Amino acid sequence: MKKVNWQKFDEKWAFAGQLGAIYNKEETKIRVWAPPALETGLVSVELISYGKDTNPASSPVEKLPMSLGKVENKSNHRENTIGVWEIQLPGDQIGLVYTFLVTYEDGHQVETQDPYMRGGIVNGNRSVIVAPDKRSFHKTNATWRLNQATDAIIEEIHVRDFSISESSGISAQNRGKYLGLVEEGSKNSFGEATGFDYLKGLGINCVQLMPVFDFATVDETGGAPVYNWGYDPQNYNLPEGSYSTDATDPNCRIIELQSTIEKFHEAGLNVIMDVVYNHMFDSSDSPFEKLVPQYYFRRSQAMVSGTLDTAAEREMFSRFVQDSVIYWTETYGFDGFRFDLMSGLDIATMNKIREQLNQLDSRILLYGEGWNMPTALPEHDKVIQKNLGLVAPIGMFNDDLRDAIKGSKFDGKTYGFVDGIDAYQSNPHQYPLEQTLMSGIMGSRKLYPTMKYPEQSINYVEAHDNYNLRDQLFINHPLDDKATHVKRMSIAISLMMLSAGVPFIEVGQAFGRSKLVDSSGSGKFITADFVAAENSYRAGDLVNQIDWDVMHENLELLDFVRKLITIRNENPIFRLNDFNQIQQSVHIIQAKNGIIDYQIGDFRLIYNASARDYRVRELNQAEMILSNVADLVITDKNQLVLTDLSMVILKIKE
Repeated sequence: MKKVNWQKFDEKWAFAGQLGAIYNKEETKIRVWAPPALETGLVSVELISYGKDTNPASSPVEKLPMSLGKVENKSNHRENTIGVWEIQLPGDQIGLVYTFLVTYEDGHQVETQDPYMRGGIVNGNRSVIVAPDKRSFHKTNATWRLNQATDAIIEEIHVRDFSISESSGISAQNRGKYLGLVEEGSKNSFGEATGFDYLKGLGINCVQLMPVFDFATVDETGGAPVYNWGYDPQNYNLPEGSYSTDATDPNCRIIELQSTIEKFHEAGLNVIMDVVYNHMFDSSDSPFEKLVPQYYFRRSQAMVSGTLDTAAEREMFSRFVQDSVIYWTETYGFDGFRFDLMSGLDIATMNKIREQLNQLDSRILLYGEGWNMPTALPEHDKVIQKNLGLVAPIGMFNDDLRDAIKGSKFDGKTYGFVDGIDAYQSNPHQYPLEQTLMSGIMGSRKLYPTMKYPEQSINYVEAHDNYNLRDQLFINHPLDDKATHVKRMSIAISLMMLSAGVPFIEVGQAFGRSKLVDSSGSGKFITADFVAAENSYRAGDLVNQIDWDVMHENLELLDFVRKLITIRNENPIFRLNDFNQIQQSVHIIQAKNGIIDYQIGDFRLIYNASARDYRVRELNQAEMILSNVADLVITDKNQLVLTDLSMVILKIKE
């Protein structure tokens, strides 16, 4: 195929109207964009009807011609129908199963599902006409939504991991399902609340669901057990069927996801959707590629993913992403979106999404991964940390703060603050680590100079990628006793939780979740165990399931994290969203040699990783709020001594 000027292609062929199945009881219109251009070689599009038979092996009932639009209007793409095929089906078509048959000038034909499909058969290879009720919420009735993004505390959840273990206490029929996320009354073997009740008692106010759109590599029929995180998109507007209790019923996945989100809302929790518009699992088998060859995917050696990246800089995929985000918001009531590898998307598209969400409710959260990955996009068009000022207010994960706290595995073995001064000074960061930490605590503008608001910093030390915090610290310090191990975790979580910006934790982090499994039964972890734990996207339930009984072993850490969350929730000084206010509120007492000691408003926070005692004097006007050392006290001489790997939060009295 010759090189195509896609910008001119868009000028001639792009369409800004509604696509997909447009349903009402009297008639359903089905529209698909597939320009009959020389560049695509497309001749015709027909609709194949399977009646209302959802069996994947069923035969077609009829084949119907679709009509090509005739209006050409380059200046108004809402009227520009010359690339749009349409058919009108009279009567109530709810439940109709259909695909498109595409014929090309060389005579070959391909069958494909509707890229805009909102309902589908099991495993998603055929579209189904559905009409889900909208669950959209706006400022007047979405009382759970947050007045500012820095009020958020986000907990990341994989639907299956959350409840698949028997230790969850969740009923067998709901384990690993949407409904398992919100089942009440579940307990672990020790009678401690798990699942939904655990979330409600933790103090967080947002849950981020790892991908719940339809992904490719998990068999929804429940055949051979296959596990995946879901970063392998197949149908962007269709809920994943393996998480429903009946994937063969096109309505079941819709109803159960909607009702799950409603239960979260009733509990005062926002629900954020993890979306992966930057690539697809198999571009060659994608409906986009079958309908408009080579348009939706970049042909470049510079790629974010292992497959061809989507091209959001082209009008019709940019429009699709915008339409899709709005659909999930209005139909399911999502309260935010986390974007996978945003460098694969362009700044203009992300800003349009932000603008459209603002029209619904400006409190809807928007953030994602801002790593500068190789793509065909020019750097000035990429949604990356360097360009934070061009995509405000859209947040990005702060890996600089993460690495300063717990170290990185991407550059050998760089240690973080919680590893202790001897460890991190043996492999120094670009500049003194304590300075990086204080920059992060104060909102990270020194780390990312173009930032406009602290809310653009998503602060974390653990997510689904890479090792859990507990596992990384075990690898770095295999000789630690349990008390020392917990101290390191508590300092890491505290530094993250009370930094300016938006705190983000992974489910189970609060009680020391681990993915390290002794697969050989030898009593020792082997190399394969570490490989599985570090990147567990298809490692299966044994590695990924949450063992809720582990909570009982770490109740002290869980109690500490709950108190941290309460401190953040109850004190606006930790949730400031203005850099000038933060600058005026923070006084740095010491940030060097393994000590972080600063005052913010009426609070003084001290962290000691110096390998020596740190003495604090003149505390006659201080009250101890929280420490990771049980017997730490202010003496009768108004002093306290912090031993190595201890921390304290003090309230300074007037």
